Amino acid sequence: MEKNVNAAIKQIRINKGFKTRDLLMRSVEKYCKDNKQKVVGEKTIQRMENDLIASEYTISVVSKVLNITPEDLKINVQQNSKNKIPEEVYSTINLKKLDSVSANYFKENFNKTGKRKFIIELGNNVQPGQVRAVQQFVKYIDDYADTSNNVIDQIMTDDFGSSKLVNDKLAAEHMIDTYLKAFKIGNSWQWEGTYESAAFDAEKLFVPSKKVEKSNPIYIYYDSHPYATYWPVPSYFYENKIEESAGGGFSKFFDGSKPIWDGGVRKYDPSKSQKFILAPVSFLFSLFFITNEPNISQLTYRNMVSKIVLKEWERIAKNGGFKTLKPENQILGKQYEGLFDNILKDILGGIDGLPKNYLEDSDFTKIYLPESKSYDYDDYYHVKETQFSECYDKVINHKKFFNYMNWCLLLKKTESLTINSPENKNKLSREKWLKKRNAHWVIGEDIEHLVYYLDSVDEAVELILTGGEKLTEALNKSRPPTLDDI
Repeated sequence: MEKNVNAAIKQIRINKGFKTRDLLMRSVEKYCKDNKQKVVGEKTIQRMENDLIASEYTISVVSKVLNITPEDLKINVQQNSKNKIPEEVYSTINLKKLDSVSANYFKENFNKTGKRKFIIELGNNVQPGQVRAVQQFVKYIDDYADTSNNVIDQIMTDDFGSSKLVNDKLAAEHMIDTYLKAFKIGNSWQWEGTYESAAFDAEKLFVPSKKVEKSNPIYIYYDSHPYATYWPVPSYFYENKIEESAGGGFSKFFDGSKPIWDGGVRKYDPSKSQKFILAPVSFLFSLFFITNEPNISQLTYRNMVSKIVLKEWERIAKNGGFKTLKPENQILGKQYEGLFDNILKDILGGIDGLPKNYLEDSDFTKIYLPESKSYDYDDYYHVKETQFSECYDKVINHKKFFNYMNWCLLLKKTESLTINSPENKNKLSREKWLKKRNAHWVIGEDIEHLVYYLDSVDEAVELILTGGEKLTEALNKSRPPTLDDI
């Protein structure tokens, strides 16, 4: 049989988030099982990557798992994956199981986000009421966001104001945690009573059933993630925005449904045709992945739009606005005239070859966690990289980080930091401190050595936050891994 597989298949696989063949194999097996299809064996995948030979069936299955077309994997399309599927246009979302909204990583990230995205993948084996319970859970998250992101009301509450916001927030946290606990153990659900709270409009409460056997767990994964895209806005909006900030970027989508008045003059009328400009939109969203799968590590998606928008946005900022550029050769700055709704429909329909400016559930590819500690060489490092990131997030967000700051000997002899020092105020100030001293590589190296040595993120975090002799002793004992260690 002649070679029929793209020579860049390994790079395509890596770019899609599957850093090892074993990771891909787990997803292939899962796909075949879920779709009741013939299993594609490990040797078949190995032959596909090493010998560049595969049947049409194998190519079809692997392309489904990689979330690409079968033609992308065939030899007659493109030999150079860097031109076909460049690595930089893919983004990775590192997921964590959400056990409580009181978790620090959730509170610190959720309050900063401006949008929420829910991806729901539930199998056929759902317990009575589970789907309805998930719908209710989504609503409670929305209600919780209203109490968490209303900064002005929070400040007023702190100033001996109304306690309503505090009570609503506590009630929301309690309800969400109740749902999370019941999801985790696989409860069925039923209607029972009412929940007296303004936050939920005194709705009937959907509660875990005590009568039905618990057998179908639902797992909630969470992460926050930045996303940049483009959106039509009235031309005068964009021109005014450019005067306010470099490139004229927005953090919210223009609604377009209501008239806008400025100084007694109607600047925007949704019933009349007018000029619109494609402007950059950048925001941080909270992603919730709701599934029966207990073993999900990451989601990846093709991020071509963000790459293009950010690159063009930078050029616009440097050159003083879209008027200095040629909109026909770019996305940002393109002008259209008409009704907002019609223009938006044209854009979503791919007018002028514009790429899709939003994310669908089908855009995401799942990456599974290893099921055992028996990794190959590449798998071992992949797991460790995830642990490095987790360790860094925990230490950089902790107030005891000042101990590491004092320990790492990057201070002047007369300098000494405390828990209340401005440099230790928050994550931003700590990272600024590291950047000023070009010390990101220092803490990165310390984290790598400790995690390899201890094989425990929590132990590494504790040592770093303690600093002093204990940290020195542990780092002296640690060393970079070799092949013999694996």
